[in-house]
Amino acid sequence: MLRSMLEKYGGFNLRSRIFPRPRVANALQFDQIVDTGVLDCYEPQKPFLSRTSPIVTIGSCFARNVALQLLDAGYNVYTAPVTDLLFTPPALLRFTEALRDSVPATQMREYWDINQTDADRMRTLIAEGATVIVTFGLSTVWIDKKTGGMIPDPSSKSVNEHNKGIRTLPDPARYEMRQMGVEAIVEALQGIIKAIREIGTNNKIVLTLSPIPLALSANDQPVFVADCISKSSLRVALDEVMRHRIEDIYYFPSFELLRWFATMVTGIWYEDKLLSHIRHEWIRYTVSKFRQYYCTEPHVALPPFP
Repeated sequence: MLRSMLEKYGGFNLRSRIFPRPRVANALQFDQIVDTGVLDCYEPQKPFLSRTSPIVTIGSCFARNVALQLLDAGYNVYTAPVTDLLFTPPALLRFTEALRDSVPATQMREYWDINQTDADRMRTLIAEGATVIVTFGLSTVWIDKKTGGMIPDPSSKSVNEHNKGIRTLPDPARYEMRQMGVEAIVEALQGIIKAIREIGTNNKIVLTLSPIPLALSANDQPVFVADCISKSSLRVALDEVMRHRIEDIYYFPSFELLRWFATMVTGIWYEDKLLSHIRHEWIRYTVSKFRQYYCTEPHVALPPFP
């Protein structure tokens, strides 16, 4: 869980509270600032993951990137095969509640292409105490104008029947894109934690926020403004949840590392002009920082500093 400065140091650690104004000179200095200025007080009391510890990752595509890096390092990781459809808190809430309630995979396929074997495996791992890494992507949602209801995923089959199953954006004549309020996001996050804890009572849960930006704005805001509001609303909601200091709930600041600090220092952490994919070297470095604090077999890697 989030540790306060008073708990960790008996006072304030000024190194982690002063913005690094001088230009970062090299990869080692970059790494040192990440430790003191990004990760400080967000690490667990001691590492608790070994290569035999079961880990489940759920959420946006960044969750899959983390899972693949950990798998390559020999960790016991299972990632949901519906990664690209779990960007928003409502989608994640609906999915985790479906797992909790043992909803048959045939009923879940309206929104997610998941088979019964995968659903059962994920539920079993969580029930047996796997550490769950949950990655949130966006807090913009789509509203069905006919019903006024929220749809958890804009590319679900039911939304795209008019496109004969081809996953595209919703029909703007029927569906409207809206930004969730912080209170609604907090409620969804709490519901996700509750659902996971009702499957397995002893799970450690690591919450993360994906650095991948909003791809487009389908409302009256410019896309960069909409992305900022979407990510900021999620980050504030995550902070609200962490302030409750729930036992065995952690926040890993991958978003702050990549979108905030790395962007200001290097300007480049993505591999294409659409910013839709993170460069492999930056994923490797980010996961190495996770391993440094969460895993009993840490791996030290310096950032791909220019």
